[in-house]
Amino acid sequence: MRQPPRCMHPWEPLDVQFVERINANLSRTAALEPGVLRTAQNIMVRTALGSYVPPVPNRDELASVIADIQATDGTLTDASRLFAVLAKAQPFGDGNKRTALLAANQLLMIKGCNQVLVVPVDDPDRTEFNTLLGEWYVNGNSDVIRWLADYNNNVDGLDRFGHAVPSED
Repeated sequence: MRQPPRCMHPWEPLDVQFVERINANLSRTAALEPGVLRTAQNIMVRTALGSYVPPVPNRDELASVIADIQATDGTLTDASRLFAVLAKAQPFGDGNKRTALLAANQLLMIKGCNQVLVVPVDDPDRTEFNTLLGEWYVNGNSDVIRWLADYNNNVDGLDRFGHAVPSED
């Protein structure tokens, strides 16, 4: 496997190989196989609604999802959708939400969007986000996509501690 990138650039194509490199970089000290798609149904995610066991990821399906989302305008809603789909797929042994978040931001960079996608780290937004993400995983309820896009439309960025800075609008 090639050495993972240390940073992302808008000229790098967003494809399965790029997502693998992101994961390899993020999880290289924690995962047994960083950057390698799972080949077994060996992941379980605990949510407030119960456990979610994702199916074994299919490389062609992931490539199709990524290609379909790249054909969009690259809005925060599109980036939120990519995040949600990759997070639910749990394609790797570790670092799936972090990988999904960086892939979503790569989409925004490629499309020239001047915003970034962040997930809430403070309550009550964090709890609401996690609940909606659990509903997406367990029941297929996609409300988390709209919620995350709306949340990010009201954020001007992050402070030095990684907390969202609300818009002053």
